[in-house]
Amino acid sequence: MTSTRRLLLAVHREAMASARSQRTATSLVALIVAGMCVAVLLTSGRTAAAEDAVLSHIDDRTTRTIVLRATGEGSGLDTSVLAPLGRLEATEAVVGLGPSQDVTNVAIPGGTRVAARALYTAAPVAGLPVTRSPLPGSAAVSLAASYELGLAGRFHGALLEPSGSTLAVTSQVRTPDYLAFLEPLVVVPERVTDVTPLATVVVVTRSSSDVETVAGVARDLAAPLDPEHLTIETADELGRIRAAISGDLGTFGRSTVLGILAVTAALVAVNLYGLVLLRRRDFGRRRALGATRGVVVALLLWQVGVVAAWAATAGTAAAVAVLRTEAAAPLPDARFVVAVAVLAVGAAVAAAVPPALYAASRDPLRELRVP
Repeated sequence: MTSTRRLLLAVHREAMASARSQRTATSLVALIVAGMCVAVLLTSGRTAAAEDAVLSHIDDRTTRTIVLRATGEGSGLDTSVLAPLGRLEATEAVVGLGPSQDVTNVAIPGGTRVAARALYTAAPVAGLPVTRSPLPGSAAVSLAASYELGLAGRFHGALLEPSGSTLAVTSQVRTPDYLAFLEPLVVVPERVTDVTPLATVVVVTRSSSDVETVAGVARDLAAPLDPEHLTIETADELGRIRAAISGDLGTFGRSTVLGILAVTAALVAVNLYGLVLLRRRDFGRRRALGATRGVVVALLLWQVGVVAAWAATAGTAAAVAVLRTEAAAPLPDARFVVAVAVLAVGAAVAAAVPPALYAASRDPLRELRVP
C-alpha cells in the first residue's frame, strides 16, 4: 500500500512538473476544455434549461389529471378501483366521488342549491377530509361553497338534503387544483367498505408522460360492460406537446453536446500528438531510466486530467456567471452543469490515450538518438 501511494505521489509530482514546463501545450489543453464547457453551457445549457422550464409548466397537476365519468349503469366504475390505482407508482392521488345531490343551508329556506358528493379515498389526499373513519352525517365545504350556501366563509352549520335529512358542516375543503372544475365543492366523507358505485374518479399522475398508461390501467380495472357508459378525459393534446418538446429539444441538445465533445477531443489529441513528437527525447530518457510503458501512459493521462479538471471548473464557473447576468434566461440544472464538466474532463483524458500509447511504445534507444 505504501509503495503504491509513493508511486502515485511521484507520478502526480512529475505530471505537475511536466505541465509547468510545457506551458504552451498545457495552456492549449486548458483553453480547449474551458472553451468546450462554455460553449456547451451557453448553447445546450440554455436549451436544457428552457426545456425544463416548459416541461415543468406542462407537468402542472391539471395536465396530469385523468377524469373517469360513469355515464350509465354498465360503466364498472366503483370503489373497488380506488385501491389498485392508488398502489401504482405512477399515481400521486386518487379520488372517488359519488353521484351529486343538491343541498341547501338549513338556516336559509329556499336558499342556493349546491351539489354535494360522497367522497371516497383509499389513501389520504391533501386538502380533502380523511375518509378512513368519518363522522356519520358530516360534510366538508370549500370556501367558495361556504359563501354560495350563505355560510359567509364559515365552516360550520347544517345542510338540508333532498331526502329531508341534514348534514353537519364540520370542516373545510382546501380544493386541490385538479378538482377546481367541481367548485363550489361540498363533499360527504364516506368510508370505503363495500363495493359502491361511483359517478367520477379523478386520478393525478406523477408525470404527464404517465397519463396514457394510467388511463389504460383505469379502463382495464373498471372493465365496463358497455364502453360507451365510461368516459375518460385526459389532457391528450398537452401530452403530445410535451413529447414533441422533449424529443425535439433533447435531440438538438444531445447533437450539440456530441459535436462539441468530438471537436474538443480532436483538438486535444492533435495538441498532445504534437507534444509527444516534440518531446520524444524526454520520453526516451524516462524509458531508458527504467520507467515502464504504464508509467509513461499514466504520466500523460494524469497530467491531462488534472489540467482538464481545473479548466472545466473555470469554464463552467464562467459560463454560469454569464447565464446569471441574463435575468430572463433560466439556469440549467446543477446536475447538467456537473455532467458537462465531467464530460469535458472525460473527453480530454480519452483523447489523450492514443498519444500516450504512442509515446509509451517508442523504442528508448531509437528516440535518444534523435538529434
